[in-house]
Amino acid sequence: MRYVEARAHYEDREDAYRIYVTESLRAITGAKKSYYELLDDGVEETRTSEEIIDHISDMLSQLGG
Repeated sequence: MRYVEARAHYEDREDAYRIYVTESLRAITGAKKSYYELLDDGVEETRTSEEIIDHISDMLSQLGG
């Protein structure tokens, strides 16, 4: 249980740092979107897993992979 608590604390600190850095950069550059707005762009995936795999396979075959 201590590991779970420590891990949650670490992730909270990591999120806080990311928010701090991106908000600072946003203030400097005049960007309009915040960190959480960048993470949650509101676009929901509607393809099935098979369609996504097929799409990635097609892209890789075009690259010669």
